[in-house]
Amino acid sequence: LTVALGTVIGVGGLVEWAAGTVDGPGRWEVHAGGVFTWAGEMSPGFEPSIYGGITVLSGGVLNVVGDTYKVMWGSCSVTNRGRINWLGADIAMAAGAMIVNEAGGVLDVQCDRSVNGTQIHGTGEWINHGTLLKTAGTGATTFNAALSNFGTILFEKGSIHFNDQYYLQPSSTLRFKLGGTQPGTDFGQAYFARPWDPTNHVVSAEVSGGFLPPAGTQFLVICKGLAHI
Repeated sequence: LTVALGTVIGVGGLVEWAAGTVDGPGRWEVHAGGVFTWAGEMSPGFEPSIYGGITVLSGGVLNVVGDTYKVMWGSCSVTNRGRINWLGADIAMAAGAMIVNEAGGVLDVQCDRSVNGTQIHGTGEWINHGTLLKTAGTGATTFNAALSNFGTILFEKGSIHFNDQYYLQPSSTLRFKLGGTQPGTDFGQAYFARPWDPTNHVVSAEVSGGFLPPAGTQFLVICKGLAHI
């Protein structure tokens, strides 16, 4: 499929891309009430297949589903001002590929999968100005790609592992929801591969679902990578 101009998915519009490649300079635009489901490998092979990318506007939804690798080559970008539900599949990003979650955007991780680079073409980048959260999956979601956080990362379930370059800007907020005492099931955890100083950021915890922690209960929410706390 060649997208020469912007292609709009409007109110009630549903597009499911299950196989094949997307070529051309145009971008998909998911407007309020529209849903784009990325079900197959959108750009297989060793040459760029998405030259424009996807823009999710406020009220629009992008679902990433299935088990097949989702490949983003260097000219591909996804910009989100609405909602992205990452429900399945690993994501491979070549150098130059970007996922930008803008202010007001929600990127909801609901799976235990990973973000990786490509073997030959390097690694892309995630930039979060909105809310990145994990609400499902009691295992690990792993970032083997660069992530710059200017917004909020909310840990509800499982764990998020930051293994590659990560940049927590002064505006960063890390929030942990505590719904019980069992890690992964009742609250989320963060793993950082290299030291960082949490005193330069906002780190908070809050109870949810009516949970009342017993006196003296300790919660291991940040598991490694602390310079000090």
